[in-house]
Amino acid sequence: MAVQILNHLDLDRHKLEQIMRMLKFSFAFLVTFAVVMFYYIWITDKYSTGDVFSQPSLGKVVSNEIETRQFSSTIKFTSQNLQVQFVTENNGSDTLKDRSEVASRDPVRPLINLDLQDVDVEELSRRLVVVTAFSENHRLEVMGMIGTVQNHMPATRVIAYDLGIDPRYLSKLRRLCNLEVRPFEFHRYPSHVSVLMKFAWKPIIIKEALNEFGVIFWADASVRFQDSLITLLPFAKEHHGYFSKIHSYTPLSAGSLSAPALHNFFLTHRKMFAYFGIKRKRYAKSPNTPHVAANRQLVINSTTVQEKVIKPLYACAMDENCIGPPGAVRGNHMFDASALLLIFYKYWPREFNRDNDHVADMDRVTRMHRESDDWSQAKLCEV
Repeated sequence: MAVQILNHLDLDRHKLEQIMRMLKFSFAFLVTFAVVMFYYIWITDKYSTGDVFSQPSLGKVVSNEIETRQFSSTIKFTSQNLQVQFVTENNGSDTLKDRSEVASRDPVRPLINLDLQDVDVEELSRRLVVVTAFSENHRLEVMGMIGTVQNHMPATRVIAYDLGIDPRYLSKLRRLCNLEVRPFEFHRYPSHVSVLMKFAWKPIIIKEALNEFGVIFWADASVRFQDSLITLLPFAKEHHGYFSKIHSYTPLSAGSLSAPALHNFFLTHRKMFAYFGIKRKRYAKSPNTPHVAANRQLVINSTTVQEKVIKPLYACAMDENCIGPPGAVRGNHMFDASALLLIFYKYWPREFNRDNDHVADMDRVTRMHRESDDWSQAKLCEV
């Protein structure tokens, strides 16, 4: 009928073909638009109800007296030889009002599946960063540490968190080669975190940096490097992604609580033992209670390390009754180091022993130097 009308109007054949093409194109466009709109409405409705794009949770739900969280929404990708998983955290209910805000800052976690595959040491080394934090009274001391990183690992970045550096020196610090200075945002955390001598900030920083980089070496300001950390990465792999210096394994040199040895048992407040539900006398008599050094820790962000160490340590740091219970002072408590001591006893009791702790290797690569006389070793880079 349309053709008859057009013929009746005495249009030539060329114009008729043009009009027909336009009509076909318009019809195809309208059909496509209708299909797209229908699909959009359908998918939006399904997404809002959770019927599509939902994926099963990763691993298992980890529950303990400290905190409960569930890992879900897993997205996997492969980068060279390294398999990384980004895992979104869905936090359960919390009593700390700041907890949800803090968690929202690091919604993805780059998990490295050491338990599922053999990750290349060179790849781990490329991801490795040295992490530290300091206030003004440790500024020169930490410059000595940074100088040894520059000397033995010139390609390795140092991420330093500002806990109260004099602003007059920040510009010079930021000119140090391979150094990034970041502010630590105390306002995002419970008030006790701002008390530096409670050391709650340290587990928080370790968690934050580990979530970002996947492989970190935590170094106190007094740590000095004597060789590259790449030589220690195989030992971290051997222990599912964690390696530190073990000072000793038993708190008692005799059968009495009054016979101290080089062990943090004697510098851990009784209320922290109670918080973790650990009997102090039973702990003292245990044959394997590793005193793990908190001042130098090589950590790979594996699922095992998250569940056994990072989660309980972070939760303890967020609760003042755990990290710094009433009556705890530097003379009777070591705060984050004490928490690490009890966490290994409770959650990972048989991982380290005298046959597999590789203490000599840690001492070969690192040492402690609690002075600031070597600050001038740190090299400046023009920016």
